[in-house]
Amino acid sequence: VLSEIEEKAEIVLEER
Repeated sequence: VLSEIEEKAEIVLEER
């Protein structure tokens, strides 16, 4: 679960 959130967080940061 944590790994999934971490991956999504990275994508969101890159999108920003």
